[in-house]
Amino acid sequence: MPLGIFHYQLLHRVLERIHLISDERDMAEEVLKDMAASLAAEGGAIFKVSPNGKIGVLASFGTSREALERISFEVGKGVVGWVAEHGESLKVDDPARDQRFQGEADAAVGFKTRNVVAAPIVAKDRIVGVIEFLNRTSGTFYAHDLEIVAVVGRELGVAFDNVRLIRFLEASKTFQDAIVDSLPACLIVDQNARLLRANPAAERLLNVDLQRGAQAPPKIDDVLKAFPPILAAAREMLVLDDPLPQRDARLLVEGVEKTVKVSCAPIVDRRGKRWGSLVLLHEAS
Repeated sequence: MPLGIFHYQLLHRVLERIHLISDERDMAEEVLKDMAASLAAEGGAIFKVSPNGKIGVLASFGTSREALERISFEVGKGVVGWVAEHGESLKVDDPARDQRFQGEADAAVGFKTRNVVAAPIVAKDRIVGVIEFLNRTSGTFYAHDLEIVAVVGRELGVAFDNVRLIRFLEASKTFQDAIVDSLPACLIVDQNARLLRANPAAERLLNVDLQRGAQAPPKIDDVLKAFPPILAAAREMLVLDDPLPQRDARLLVEGVEKTVKVSCAPIVDRRGKRWGSLVLLHEAS
């Protein structure tokens, strides 16, 4: 039978938010809370599977995460471990008669499991976690409940991958920003004559916020129009393949005349493709 209106509404509600949250734990807690309430489950948890076969608790509902963290979950052990090992969804209506259910978690936290639905969390064909719900208050879970949990498990895998990508990009940007900020006064210009970055030293030297909080990179013709010699050097560098030798530029900065040494160099990627220029500024003593 196809999923019913209730399940589609639940799926829409969960997926509407799942890809907008950029923290794995926050995401897991939101999903658990919404799913457990809609499925009338007394408990639930989302687990992460590490490459060494250990399984950690990312979030829980009905039992504290701290209590579950004291239990040793492993691939191949118990219902969660079975799902992590086989990558298949599982519905257990009578745990006492199912050899995959071991009961250590119940004993440790004082819980009595009557029925279970669990599904793998899959990212790029890798099992990265398990989502599980326990004890439907009105009898056992339905086949449709298992199906919706399986769909959410697949979407969680995609969302977890997105979170990892966001963190990688944020870390890369932080690292790049640290390098650029540690340089002398400099500007980074792309091949479309847009100012990608002006480091703090450059803005102090010129006593201006060159990017003015713009969401998109501004054109150098607009932001450097008050400094014609720097604009001219930056534009010249766009068509040169070799570094531009240092030259003196006389600038008027807030009514004070300064002599600034300007030099430029091309920026290429690891394949040798040109994508921009570095403009270095140094105030003459």
